[in-house]
Amino acid sequence: MPNSLIIPLTDSQAQKSDILITWWQGGSGLAHAIVNNSTDESTPDVYYFDEFVSTPATLKAKTFKILSNRFQQGSPIAIKNGNEYQSGIIININKEKALVKGFNNTISVQNIKNVIPINLHPSVEINSTVYAPIYGIFTKVTVTAIDEEKGQIKASYSENGKTNEHIFFFSEIITKL
Repeated sequence: MPNSLIIPLTDSQAQKSDILITWWQGGSGLAHAIVNNSTDESTPDVYYFDEFVSTPATLKAKTFKILSNRFQQGSPIAIKNGNEYQSGIIININKEKALVKGFNNTISVQNIKNVIPINLHPSVEINSTVYAPIYGIFTKVTVTAIDEEKGQIKASYSENGKTNEHIFFFSEIITKL
């Protein structure tokens, strides 16, 4: 595996509501999570953003990184591509380019001018209009419920003349494009 695809994890101390980049503790793969409880800050209890669970999981020490900088490895982003905005995660970054993991695990290099960081703790209210990725493309959705503890936002949107409802995670919501 090329070094440019590796996100180093640090010896972090997580606090409640921190957003983390980690891996599935029972398997593999990149995952975002929100800290639910940090009795031991080096092994926090979290809700993974990539699955819908009712109980938190406990992370092992040194298996996560706190996302605090909007342009750091692991940060979620929107990428301007013509008239659309695509969802992605920064894998590596320098002053001009970002190596990005996109929809369906595609890897691409993006000009930093086309990258918009996502606020990890979006300020939204019920009935507000925000953008969330539908098949990797940011689409207008209407917030119908918010679960701060799990970092989830339930929203409705129209597709093919039908109203759908879906749960999105804080790392997927952007308020303005």
